Amino acid sequence: MKKTLQLLIGFLFFVKIIPSYAYFSDINTENQFYEAVLYAQEQGIIDGYDDNTFRPDNNINRAEFVKIIMGSVFDVEEISGENCFSDVSNEWFAKYVCTAKTNSIIQGYPDGLFHPEYDISFTEAAKIILLGFEVEINSDEDIWYRPFIQNLSDKKAIPTTITEIDKKITRGEMVEIIYRLKENILNFDSMIYQDDVLTFTWYQPTPKTSWQWQLSGDIDTAYDVDMYDIDLFDTPQSIIDELHSENKKVICYFSAGSFEEFRDDAEDFPEEILGEELEGWEDEKWLDVSNYQEFASIMEDRLDLAVEKECDGVEPDNMDGYANDSGFDLTYDDQVVYSKWIAEEAHERNLSVGLKNALDQIDDVIDYFDFAVNEQCFEYDECDLLIEFIDQNKAVFGVEYELEPQEFCVSANEMSFSWLKMDYELDGGRIGCEEF
Repeated sequence: MKKTLQLLIGFLFFVKIIPSYAYFSDINTENQFYEAVLYAQEQGIIDGYDDNTFRPDNNINRAEFVKIIMGSVFDVEEISGENCFSDVSNEWFAKYVCTAKTNSIIQGYPDGLFHPEYDISFTEAAKIILLGFEVEINSDEDIWYRPFIQNLSDKKAIPTTITEIDKKITRGEMVEIIYRLKENILNFDSMIYQDDVLTFTWYQPTPKTSWQWQLSGDIDTAYDVDMYDIDLFDTPQSIIDELHSENKKVICYFSAGSFEEFRDDAEDFPEEILGEELEGWEDEKWLDVSNYQEFASIMEDRLDLAVEKECDGVEPDNMDGYANDSGFDLTYDDQVVYSKWIAEEAHERNLSVGLKNALDQIDDVIDYFDFAVNEQCFEYDECDLLIEFIDQNKAVFGVEYELEPQEFCVSANEMSFSWLKMDYELDGGRIGCEEF
């Protein structure tokens, strides 16, 4: 009988048990497909060439591709057939191609041929993979390949080397797609499909992305999470590099709405744009965001620093000066204009950007921000306001300081929020709702 989806992706090139170490002479840690290839090796699902190479840059043809899919989806005794296309008779690949045709996974070309020798394009591969995986696809689209590519795009499963939809895919790219689908990896860089074009975009965390938030103390890099949110200025480059080496994304925190006298760039702020102290923070003052042009270059430099340190995104804090005693006659519109400007500047640098608290701005700025970061929405009964992010497939990260995990974690998980119990110091100690 047909194999279950759990076994579906256990394939690649030939079913052969191979050692669980990276023995391909042309694959090392510098290769962008290294992790995917190593994973496939450890699962016993790929085979290389007789000279112990994998040749990740080689194209794969339609016959090889279909054999891999069918050999993974069906039991051996179910794979049979021949003479199903005029150019497919009794060759080694015939039974795989004919089984795929019988099960409506492939159709062939309008000329009635299968063309087994053709290198397979990304559009063709997307359709065969997803039909083989029995993924439900919206069939209302007039152009046949669009829903398949869109599905892979939504799953963050398109390697950044695939820059055009009609590109012939390589062995390395195929392994990477399979690895991402198999392990449901959502935090790798992926191409975005829109208007029939594949484009690279900044990191866009999705709901239920796991995270750690630490803004003080020595960073504990040991947490098994998808993303770290850490201080832009204080975090050593070595920590960011270490996190990236473990395939963890890095969001870099800085205050975009306040002056902090302890920062290296503090002397660059004009005195006239410094307002009242933030309540409880004697070394911080509100900024006059209605005249943000006066300190725009400082914020641009901070965003440039985030790029230099290879942050994947930023968390600009204190974006609600108008709602506080700032010392300035700030309006809601002043704040929204500034919030949008910060987001646009981040995106120009290919940085993801999060909306910190500022719940009343969501309707006006959500299209500019990629995720939300919130403090204590469960304590203050404000979490429903953040659902709009989830509805747009954007992550909502948050923390509770006073409530116990059993008071909010079940609800947070049901809402697809990524929530933590932490101390106010944000010094690394945490209880994650993923444990509940």
